[in-house]
Amino acid sequence: MTYEKFNQFLVELKRLQDAEKEFNVALKKFAGQFSFYDMGWHEQLTVNILREVFDDTGTFPIGEWLARCCDELQKFNQGRRHRKARITVGCNMRPGAMRKEQYEAMGTAGFRFILYGLESANQETLERINKGQQPRDIVSSVKW
Repeated sequence: MTYEKFNQFLVELKRLQDAEKEFNVALKKFAGQFSFYDMGWHEQLTVNILREVFDDTGTFPIGEWLARCCDELQKFNQGRRHRKARITVGCNMRPGAMRKEQYEAMGTAGFRFILYGLESANQETLERINKGQQPRDIVSSVKW
């Protein structure tokens, strides 16, 4: 996915979530006319359009793309994280691909989790399956 397409996705998502808020307000006003509103059931009468995205394309892009993505997500989420964020993100990542600062930027932006493919911590096995990794890459990635 290109940065531009991702940014278009965020714009459309904001539009949908704004419409969702309006719909939920109207729904709760309507529900308030009935006795079940007083019993607390109105909380079940909301519609959630999209709250979480998981990128399953293999390995999430890093470098400049990741920096721009985190900046845009942080603006979109208005600095809120995890359950308070407008949208959270999960992705796959290759061990050893990022630095601590990049993990921190992802956390601030609203990334909720990262999945790693940890095939082995044995160097001989990693060479045999042609992973191009060292066991220390795995250790440093999961340490934070």
